[in-house]
Amino acid sequence: MSADTEQTESPLRIAVAGVLAGRARFHDSLLFHNKVTVAAILDSDSRTARIWSREFRTRPAVFTDLDSLFASDAGIEAVLVATPVSERTAILQNCALAGIATLVDFPFAESLNNIDDQIALSAENHTIVWPCGDHLFQPAVTTMLRALERGDIGTPGRLKAEIGFPLTAQCAMEYGADPIGLDWYELLQAVACRSAELAIRCLGTPVSVNADIDLPRHAAIPGRIPSDPVANLILTHEQGTSTHLLKLSRSVLHSERYLIAGDGGTLELTLRHGERAPTVDTGPIVRLHRIGARPETLYVSTDESGDRIAAMEALIEAFAEGVRSGCSGGTITAARTAMEAVHGAFLSASEGIRIPLPMQKLPDIEAMLEAGSRV
Repeated sequence: MSADTEQTESPLRIAVAGVLAGRARFHDSLLFHNKVTVAAILDSDSRTARIWSREFRTRPAVFTDLDSLFASDAGIEAVLVATPVSERTAILQNCALAGIATLVDFPFAESLNNIDDQIALSAENHTIVWPCGDHLFQPAVTTMLRALERGDIGTPGRLKAEIGFPLTAQCAMEYGADPIGLDWYELLQAVACRSAELAIRCLGTPVSVNADIDLPRHAAIPGRIPSDPVANLILTHEQGTSTHLLKLSRSVLHSERYLIAGDGGTLELTLRHGERAPTVDTGPIVRLHRIGARPETLYVSTDESGDRIAAMEALIEAFAEGVRSGCSGGTITAARTAMEAVHGAFLSASEGIRIPLPMQKLPDIEAMLEAGSRV
């Protein structure tokens, strides 16, 4: 593509499905984005959708169902899906059949089988489904990944993740989970998928998982002392091992830290400080500790909110470029691999054994949580 073509190419015309999460998560990033234009808003609550529409200078049209959207002259090229998980599959299927690309929170279905069906349907109709992995576009994360690519710590071999997250509607929306009727296990899967995906970027594809997760049936064990739920995942990757300690936070403050160790030093990534924040305005930090050298601060931010907006803007730009080129850059494959590792972790915790990856038979997580046994 020539420079002249890039300068004259019009922004991608998108529709946003789901006002509640769409407005909360994407509004600031969409309002003045030069790569996309919000041409339509889709929501069963037309009143709320119209109120949001007035905040855009383009005044996007409002629709209450997909059929009327597709039949309109809105010229939609892609749909940003920010609806509850239960509504995502139908929207994704209809968009795929119409040849319309989708950007959607992940996981976008409750089972890996359903996700595989959607990926296959999109491929058959020559369109793309792109997971909303804005965490990989955060400035602190991209700084850390560039340091790994440069070989700042030599060959990485271990990653340790510690994440404490509150069971709140705001946290659920940030991770793309349902804020209404919030469930620990649903939110845990979304959090674990992101943590595992980052580990995959650092250490390669996982080949097995061993996990200890507080499942519903564990509460009935005689003599067990009630406590906040905790999940501990150990992934063996092609290039090393990652551990993920994920726990419920009683504080509204979210904590998220990663330590990546190589044969030449370590990288420390702190995305959220939780209650340990030195000051209220302390934002994401990346520190490099080379063996035999003084620690270096590679990135520091005092605007955590600004970093999240910048990450979402970068994600939307990458998505728009992917739609134009017809290439998702392997994003859905990486997200799907992370989710299989997480589902394997639930199976490992239920069976008490290490689970090889990829799995020969995909587990039904919903049934496992309800019955407390493998199905």
